[in-house]
Amino acid sequence: MRRTAKPSSAIKPMRVLGMMSGTSVDGVDAALVRIAGAPPHISTRIEGHHHLPFPAKLRRRVLQLANGAPAPAAEISELNFLLGELYAQAAIASCKHWRVPLRELSLIGSHGQTISHLGERTRFEGRLRAPSTLQIGDISVIAQRTG
Repeated sequence: MRRTAKPSSAIKPMRVLGMMSGTSVDGVDAALVRIAGAPPHISTRIEGHHHLPFPAKLRRRVLQLANGAPAPAAEISELNFLLGELYAQAAIASCKHWRVPLRELSLIGSHGQTISHLGERTRFEGRLRAPSTLQIGDISVIAQRTG
């Protein structure tokens, strides 16, 4: 059986919430975007932006990590969870700010908070190491808290 693609006008528009926190670690920026259509005819419209500041103590610790301070895996794990909570709070607060029920979102995307960025190839234990990056902000916490 051969399936044919739905015309882009038949595909239900989506409301998508995207969240990002940058290297300044000043807060979580959330954007609500309406996406309609299907390739190659997709349209997008920004419906809103909202900012939730980082708590000062959490900001200091994330900046220390991002600047190379040593930390045990347990602390990184805890920060991963705490940032997931903060992103979830940002999603909930943003939707309240826009008067948009969470159930109207099709999806939530989060880049996470970068705590390590090794952009150059370097030697590690005698081998050439690939560039890498590490972001934290547990997406399962965001999913559970926002439904």
